[in-house]
Amino acid sequence: MKRRSVFFILLLTLFLTFSFGKRNEKFKYGVKFGLLWNDFSALSDGANNPFFSDKISSKTGLIGGVFYDYLLKRNLAVTFGLNYKLLVLKGTYVTDTETPILGDFKNYFHCIDIPMGVKLYNMNMNGRPYIGGGLEYERIVGDDKTFSISGEGDEDYVESLDTIPGYNSKSNLGPYVSFGFEIPGINYSYILEFKYVRWMQDTFEGDLTFYERSKNEFRILFGLKIK
Repeated sequence: MKRRSVFFILLLTLFLTFSFGKRNEKFKYGVKFGLLWNDFSALSDGANNPFFSDKISSKTGLIGGVFYDYLLKRNLAVTFGLNYKLLVLKGTYVTDTETPILGDFKNYFHCIDIPMGVKLYNMNMNGRPYIGGGLEYERIVGDDKTFSISGEGDEDYVESLDTIPGYNSKSNLGPYVSFGFEIPGINYSYILEFKYVRWMQDTFEGDLTFYERSKNEFRILFGLKIK
């Protein structure tokens, strides 16, 4: 239900943006989507580990949404957006049951992501390069887990294990910097952007988790901007 609400908000925002943008020449809008990297790692002395042994690794995440630019000058814009973001953690495990069960598990964290900042363009160079900076807000709105078993094992028992630890906070805030290009086309500008976000606080509660999330997040984004 929460994920449906996220998609509804994104669609409503896109509709309102399109309606407003048609009446304001300084207001530009578009869509971006891409990949992100945010590391997860195991804590050797972590709490609430349901397994005898485990190995944690990160999977490439996904992000996509709408953005809006308001031109203050020809080469300066205020920018903000609304995104859906998916973080993915993968682990391999061995249970401490009489007959050990081996397999993999994945945790999925569904987020709303709201960036707010400025962009400065170099209008004299081909590809219209820009640099940006600002603050980004993140809210985890849902989480899921899946299990797979290598060989034989009690699937009901494995699926009853809790791999989602206690949260320190589902909300986070952090500064970001970005660098990209807006390549002019006939009806759209084509966007290539590289972005780094530094989150300010830990996502998970240190006394309630057997893994941690890095505060560093890297992204590569592609998009279209309506002229």
